Amino acid sequence: MSIASSYTHQTATWQQASGIDSHGQTTRTTTSIDARWEWKRRLVRNAEGKDIASNGLCITVSAITLDDILTAPDGRDYVVLTVSVIYGLDGSELYREAYV
Repeated sequence: MSIASSYTHQTATWQQASGIDSHGQTTRTTTSIDARWEWKRRLVRNAEGKDIASNGLCITVSAITLDDILTAPDGRDYVVLTVSVIYGLDGSELYREAYV
């Protein structure tokens, strides 16, 4: 059991891009994951290098990536703006911080 698993007592619904349909729309697979939500506004830098406002942070051991969609416990959908991967001293991935 990792350290992050000890603190992820909330849930999120993770909508991960899985392909493109015949109309050019992104198809998504939906999975329920363990998470920890923290709500605080902060500025984060996105993939293009622009500073944007983030409403909160989702901590999870799942392999969340940019532009995935996370549904918070209150039912709101949030697009992942940026992801930080946190590594342990042995070099293994401990958890991910997804700013939404």
